[in-house]
Amino acid sequence: MSGMEKCSIEFEGSFDAQAARMVEEALDAMRPGGALRVDLTRVREFNNVGLAILARSLARSRESLQVDVRGLGYGQHRMLRYFGAELASDDPFPDDALP
Repeated sequence: MSGMEKCSIEFEGSFDAQAARMVEEALDAMRPGGALRVDLTRVREFNNVGLAILARSLARSRESLQVDVRGLGYGQHRMLRYFGAELASDDPFPDDALP
């Protein structure tokens, strides 16, 4: 059994600054080498401030944690890259996201 810490966090409705801070806190609490899946597939509204906070958190944790963000559209991917975050996949519509 691996000693890697794995967590998942899901959101629905609106992804705002408060939601992004929840992701930030989860990342801060994880040990190096851990993995976090952020599921945004049920989010219908993305707040720009929330995306900026998420991007900052992803950029800070890039070296020490594995983060998988699901449910982003092209526009959200673009904004995260603009704010300095790089996601594992640049494809906003990976094959496994299709019904």
